[in-house]
Amino acid sequence: MKMALDLNLMGYLVVLSRYPRLSAALQQLGVSRATLNRGLAQLRDHYGDDLYLLVNGQFEPTPFARELVQQLGPAYQTLQTAFSQTKTFDFSALKGGLKLYAPATLAEVFTPELIGCLKAANSELMLESIAWMGQGAAPLQAGEMAFCVDLFPLELNRDLVQRRVGSIPIGLYLHPDHPLLNRQAIEVSDLAAIPLVRQWAGEVSKYGDRARQSRMLMPNVALSVTTVLAALRCAERYGYGLVAARVYDAEVGDRLCWRPIVNQGEPVELEYGFYFHRSWYQHPFIQEIEGMLKQCHRQLLGDVAEANRH
Repeated sequence: MKMALDLNLMGYLVVLSRYPRLSAALQQLGVSRATLNRGLAQLRDHYGDDLYLLVNGQFEPTPFARELVQQLGPAYQTLQTAFSQTKTFDFSALKGGLKLYAPATLAEVFTPELIGCLKAANSELMLESIAWMGQGAAPLQAGEMAFCVDLFPLELNRDLVQRRVGSIPIGLYLHPDHPLLNRQAIEVSDLAAIPLVRQWAGEVSKYGDRARQSRMLMPNVALSVTTVLAALRCAERYGYGLVAARVYDAEVGDRLCWRPIVNQGEPVELEYGFYFHRSWYQHPFIQEIEGMLKQCHRQLLGDVAEANRH
């Protein structure tokens, strides 16, 4: 006897029929490619059919999948409508601690914004912000109120679920006298000539190709420090460049200036998201946390991302 399917996997079938391109499907579902592949494998095993085949970056449904979607479509829409009518979760009813794991560079800027969101929700949770620099995933336990903000997507085990939050435009903070500030943007190829200071990010092998991208953006590291504050001060006093998102303007004032980094004219951005233990899947607590993180993103990076698109 086959085991019952997770109801969310049925939604995969409908979403792939509406958003057949791989990138659009991942964004609509809010999952990584690895998570999507695992879900499709379970569906294929359950139904004994390929269902969708990825051809040139686009999902092509089998005849059986088309028939199945015709049956599931109306029911799926009804469920989506019902879920959207769920009352807002009352954070004030939660007691105890809430753990935020994140690389130090993200934790430093997200923690104050998240505290503001929690206070706006009248939350009494005590937030513990933890700089996570380990090689693997953060130690999230079943039932523990905890999540990790990190790059997206990551290869995670089945106990963890990840969702995309947004993209981070990457640029360079420079001393106001630096000659490259005459440009509107700085090409990746120009970075080799600039002595850079970096905040040590810990073990980065888990990021795969994006670790190589990070090294590409910092080809001439002349100084490594433990905190972003130290990196900013060294950039101000000694003329180092600092590769970062434009989230430190309030700290540096007019002592440093920021320019976006481009690669052959295209803005350089990093995708990021958050992950949590599967025991919280579909719980309104996680839905509220996701909404707060997206609000933090808009407050921190919305203006920069919008400017880079024009």
